[in-house]
Amino acid sequence: MNSDRFLFGSFDDDDDMEGDFEPEANVLQLVDVDTILDTLNAAPFGGGMLPLSPLETAIVRGIDSPEIAREVQTALLRIYPPTLDIVLVNEEDQSEKQRECKLSELARQEIVDEILILPPVDPIEHTRVIEGLQQVIASLRAPGGCPWDREQTHQSLTRYMIEEAYEAVQAIETGTPSDLAEELGDVLLQILLHAQIAEENGSFTLEDVFEILASKMIRRHPHVFGDRSVETAGEVVTAWDQIKRQERSGQSGDEAPAVFGSIPPSLPSLARAQTMLRRAESHGIDVEKISNRVAASLSQSVDADEARVAAQLAAIAREARAHGVDAEGALRRWTERFEEIANESAPETE
Repeated sequence: MNSDRFLFGSFDDDDDMEGDFEPEANVLQLVDVDTILDTLNAAPFGGGMLPLSPLETAIVRGIDSPEIAREVQTALLRIYPPTLDIVLVNEEDQSEKQRECKLSELARQEIVDEILILPPVDPIEHTRVIEGLQQVIASLRAPGGCPWDREQTHQSLTRYMIEEAYEAVQAIETGTPSDLAEELGDVLLQILLHAQIAEENGSFTLEDVFEILASKMIRRHPHVFGDRSVETAGEVVTAWDQIKRQERSGQSGDEAPAVFGSIPPSLPSLARAQTMLRRAESHGIDVEKISNRVAASLSQSVDADEARVAAQLAAIAREARAHGVDAEGALRRWTERFEEIANESAPETE
C-alpha cells in the first residue's frame, strides 16, 4: 500500500478535509470511534451493523487509548482480514511520520490520539461481508465467468439445495464447528446463486429476500417485537401457526391454502408425518380419528402387510412427537450407528 496517498491536512468535525489526501475509492467513509463502539455494544454479534464497508476507503477518528484500539480491532476483524495493511496518524500532529501495520497488530501499537486509515478490500481476494460475496457470485455468472455457473437455472440447482441442506444437517450432528461453517457456506451459496439468477431475470433481488424474511420474522414474533406475551416454546409455535393462517387467509384474490399445503411432498416421510401431525393439532383436527380413517382406507387399497407397517410407522411418528423426539433424526442416527458397528463387526475378507 502506498502510504503517500494518505497524507492530509488538519480538519475539524464541521470542516471539509483539506490537503493532499487522495482516497483510493470513489467513496470516503469518515467514522468516529464512538459510533463503532456504540454499534458493538448494541449488537455485539452484528458485524454487518458496523457503520462502514470494507469495500471502500475508511477513516476512523478518536482512537485515544490502547483499550479503545483493542475494542476497535475486535470490531473491525468481523469484516476485515487480519492481514490488512492499515495506517495510523497522530490526530494532534499530522505532520508526524505515519505508521503502517497489520490490522491484527493495531492493539499492540503505541496509541495517543490516533486516526486509523483503512484501504478498501478486494472482494475477490478476501471477503467477510455479503456485498463482497455477491460480487463473487455475480462474477461467476457474468460473461467470461464459469461455464457451469452460467448455465444453471432455478430448476437445475434443485438437487444441490437438497444435498447441501442434508450435508449441513450431518455437520450439525457429527461434524466440527469448522465443518458446520463450511457446510452453511455451501447452503448460502445456493441461496446466492438463486438470488443472482432471479436478479438477472428481473424477478427479485437478494435484498428482496432479506426484506421479506425480516418482515416475516417481526410479524411472527409479536412477543419480541410487539406487545404479545408467551411463556413457553409451545405457545410460540401455536402463535406462529395462528399468525401464518391469518396472513394466508388475508391474501387478496386467493383462498386460504389447505392445512398441509405448504409442507413439501419431498420431505422424508417421517419428517413429513411429524410436521403434518403438528399442523393438524394446531388446527384442532382430531388426529386419532383421522388416523383410524386412514388405516381403514389403506387396508382396502394396499397389501395388508403394507397397511399394517404404515400404521406402525405413523404411530411411531406420533409417539416421537408426543415425547419431543425428532423421528427422522432419531432414525438417521440409528442408521449411522448401525453402519459404524456393523463395519466393525463385519468378518474380514481376504
